[in-house]
Amino acid sequence: MKRLAVTILALIIAFSWNVRAEAAQAVFTDINKSFAKNDILSLYNKQVINGTGAGLFEPSKTVTRAEFVKMLAGVLGLEQVHNSIPGFDDVKKSAWFYGWVYAANNLGLIIGKSEKKFAPNETITREEAAVILARATRQTPVSQTNPFLDEACVSPWAAESVNEIIHAGIMGGDGQYFHPGQSLTREEAAAILNRILGKLRTVPQTSAPIEIGWQYMDSTAEFKQHVMESTINVISPRWFFMGKDGALTVSVEPELVEWAHAKQKKVWALVGNRSNAEVLHLFLTVYKNSVITQLVNYASQYKLDGFNLDFENVDPDDRDLLTAFVKDLGTRLHSAGKVISIDVPPDSNTDWSQPFDYAALSASADYLVLMDYEEHWAGSSVMGSVASLPWFIQGVKQINKEISTPSKLIVGMPLFTRDWRIEAGKVLSEDIELPDQEQLLPIFSSLKWDPSVGQYTAVYTNNHVIHHIWLEDSRSLTLKYVQSLNEKAAGFAYWYTGGATADIWAALRNANRLCGLRFVS
Repeated sequence: MKRLAVTILALIIAFSWNVRAEAAQAVFTDINKSFAKNDILSLYNKQVINGTGAGLFEPSKTVTRAEFVKMLAGVLGLEQVHNSIPGFDDVKKSAWFYGWVYAANNLGLIIGKSEKKFAPNETITREEAAVILARATRQTPVSQTNPFLDEACVSPWAAESVNEIIHAGIMGGDGQYFHPGQSLTREEAAAILNRILGKLRTVPQTSAPIEIGWQYMDSTAEFKQHVMESTINVISPRWFFMGKDGALTVSVEPELVEWAHAKQKKVWALVGNRSNAEVLHLFLTVYKNSVITQLVNYASQYKLDGFNLDFENVDPDDRDLLTAFVKDLGTRLHSAGKVISIDVPPDSNTDWSQPFDYAALSASADYLVLMDYEEHWAGSSVMGSVASLPWFIQGVKQINKEISTPSKLIVGMPLFTRDWRIEAGKVLSEDIELPDQEQLLPIFSSLKWDPSVGQYTAVYTNNHVIHHIWLEDSRSLTLKYVQSLNEKAAGFAYWYTGGATADIWAALRNANRLCGLRFVS
């Protein structure tokens, strides 16, 4: 019976493909003589490409840069990203290709003709396509030389990518020539992209990345809405805090726990000390055993999946006490089938990070959550980024050297930035959420991408005072996300959930998608 069902399913799939293929041949009346006929039909069947209208595919028509990006996005399974911060002057939000261009730009697949010009309506050359494809398929340098006679005609900036794409079997030439400066045609694009599609494989994942959303400032209704708009699969409401009298203040909302579980999301309730070192010391000494018992009981009572410990401003002298507390609490929670995670700062070799024994904590906790921001903190005497890319990745690499395994690291991502200014000789700043910085776009006198920090920087003037912002957006956060996955991070945590613009989540889904693809040569 099972074999019969499988056979029937296979027949249905084959029939459906044939119907669409026949429909394609009926729709495209001009592809019978094209060398890429089968590629065109295959991509049409997979809904990657369409015709140009009036029953035509126009196989010999050239492809624009915007059209090629959309085709490639279809092959890679990417979704459109309508960036809140537009980087190219010639890619307007009203254009049909806006979301496709920025989906590719966020991932570094395209960088434009210049910093502000993408030239979406110009035809794409074969060498330009080769560069984009080399990035998309993550090619590595090859030792073989370009076999075509026009090798010297390849632009220096494209030479390595052209060579890689040729030897990967993705692009070929016309006889003895590659024709690097020649415009790509629609049939050529179909053949190349179908070749890539046939060589792409999805890397099996034991589990999806953990995506923690901290609740802060949001009402319960707002928090639910923001979570459902996001990639978050673990919520961390701020429900438990340590009090001076030795008692935990508890504000659990059972309805939110029930809602989260119904949406297949875990609940790791936050346990905090409100940055009070003295109160934390009391709990690590006098009240240690009682608070551990309380937390284990609350986890069972409220059907929590675990806890996220957020202890800040810890006395360095309490380092061993903190380590012992996490070990003992972890042992009790693990016996009950619960998860324990603890927030840690980057290892700055200061009193702020010294209380955290990263190696010992990672041996007891399921996860360390690296709060990888505050490179330039509120009150800093120096203006700068909340989390520049080099600083951010250095924090990840440093912790990975110290913990038992990278798969225990969850990387904190900033959904906020700071608006900096100097008044009366003093550096001042104000925290702003990402939607707030978007509202400032019309008054920016300068907005440019700074590759050295992996962010846009902006300047504007208000009441004769010059303001500086190092922006966080889809592009900057995608870079952080991808590089963290490359460092084998287990997931991400977002401070804080309500601080994002809608495009962030589509961009991060694309990043996760692309990181999960491998090209098999």
